[in-house]
Amino acid sequence: MKIKACEDTSLIVPLLKELHEHHLKLDSDLFKQVPDHVYPEIVLRALASGEHHFYLAFQDEVPVGFIWLEELPVRENDLVRLERSLHISGLVTKNHLRGQGIAEALLAQGETFAKEHDYSQLTLDFWAINDLREFYAKQGYQPCKYQYHKSLI
Repeated sequence: MKIKACEDTSLIVPLLKELHEHHLKLDSDLFKQVPDHVYPEIVLRALASGEHHFYLAFQDEVPVGFIWLEELPVRENDLVRLERSLHISGLVTKNHLRGQGIAEALLAQGETFAKEHDYSQLTLDFWAINDLREFYAKQGYQPCKYQYHKSLI
């Protein structure tokens, strides 16, 4: 397996679509059904910002997963000291290849990018319905903040 930086929307989009379709299956009330032309627009907008980076995992030159990294500004206020952070906006592995270490290798690439660009932390979040606490804990991630949601409708 090889991991490479990628800006080729034709390679990124199918993985993004697979990730989004997975989320749709988990909660179709939360996630929107979108037409196919929206996915390339999302990727192009992210790449154009200069603050988003995609790394793809390849097996035999075929994309099998990605990590989507987003450079976040410092959000310090008078009461809380927060450091500049690199955020994992997305992590996906092809369903039939899960459990083969692809996600772990992509996370390691995210950590390498963070260190090379002087980020002191790498953050991520995930939807509660897609409970990944155990997986991320095994990778050394620790909870920092909990967000709760109450529907008022």
